[in-house]
Amino acid sequence: AVVSTQSTGVTSLPWVYETLQSETMLIKEHILKLNKNYMFTINSQPAVNAARSNDQTFGWGPKNGYIYQKGYIEFFATAKDAKVIVDLISKYPVLSYTISDKAGNDCYTNHQKNTPVALTWGVFPGREIIQPTIADYKTFLIWKDEAFALWEQKWGCIYDEESQSRQTLRDIVDDMYLICLVDNDFVEATSLWEFLDEVICHIDLREEAARSTDVSC
Repeated sequence: AVVSTQSTGVTSLPWVYETLQSETMLIKEHILKLNKNYMFTINSQPAVNAARSNDQTFGWGPKNGYIYQKGYIEFFATAKDAKVIVDLISKYPVLSYTISDKAGNDCYTNHQKNTPVALTWGVFPGREIIQPTIADYKTFLIWKDEAFALWEQKWGCIYDEESQSRQTLRDIVDDMYLICLVDNDFVEATSLWEFLDEVICHIDLREEAARSTDVSC
């Protein structure tokens, strides 16, 4: 969405229904970099550590409370790029991840499958902690089917059923993986973007190996 609205003049992507939220602008450069490298973002949020509940960007809920968020991003990537992510992510134990191909036959996760991970929560006077947003393995698998279907429902339908363009789109989708990453360190909040920068560096090396032998990540 950031690439389309900020760079090319296209106003939407198949998976994006709204204009960019103000909090997304804080991580715009990271998202822009991903999309430029053919990792098509769906959902994201920046980390937040104790923003006041009346904060204009992050605030919600009763007054005199505090808001917390873990950095989070969800995107599509090709099978080759997903392999780079799988190969490197063990170096970043603070990250939670769930990765799956379209069919759900090739899945990777370090989530405890019956334990949701809080993404956003609020602490308010005289109340229990409120968790309006979570990441959950089982929910991810359900959403995966919907997310992949949007390629066909929102984009594929532009082309005739038997056209080469529609078949090309199907071939692209069949090669894609849906990836969800959560940075559990909402205080330092650097591991997610450092990891993705390293992924992009390795992809660049792979693509430019013949003329970049002196470059290392």
